Amino acid sequence: FPEETEQLFLNYYTKCHLDKILKVLVLPPRQITVRACNGFSAEKLASVIRKRLTDVGTLKEVLVDVHETIPEAVVIKPVTGSDTDFAEEKPLKVVIIDRLCGESVLRGSNVFIPGILCCSTGVVEGDHVQIYVDIDKKVTRGSLPELH
Repeated sequence: FPEETEQLFLNYYTKCHLDKILKVLVLPPRQITVRACNGFSAEKLASVIRKRLTDVGTLKEVLVDVHETIPEAVVIKPVTGSDTDFAEEKPLKVVIIDRLCGESVLRGSNVFIPGILCCSTGVVEGDHVQIYVDIDKKVTRGSLPELH
């Protein structure tokens, strides 16, 4: 993006979050769906696409098939294990801590249970989590972080 566009995004996202968004934008889609129309059958369209991909040497990297539930659609997907395949990152669980605990963490302390206001369900010791500090004292102890 141009510098001015990136600055505009930084008004709404942290630099870390924006970097993640930009990283995902350059990844290929998991699948492309093409609709056959104007007298073309999906089978004929799939064969034309396969021939074209063979001509450019990329047919080995993708599967081209008629959609299993939409008969006039053709689906193009990366072959599992190819360079175009990518793993989905799981979203991190969330822990919200009080202001005092947040200040201690900034000085190098660990997060201890008394400072935790709420956390995602299923958080166990050793999990990687996102930590947020409740600086406005609006989080109710024991509530779900998704509510805040």
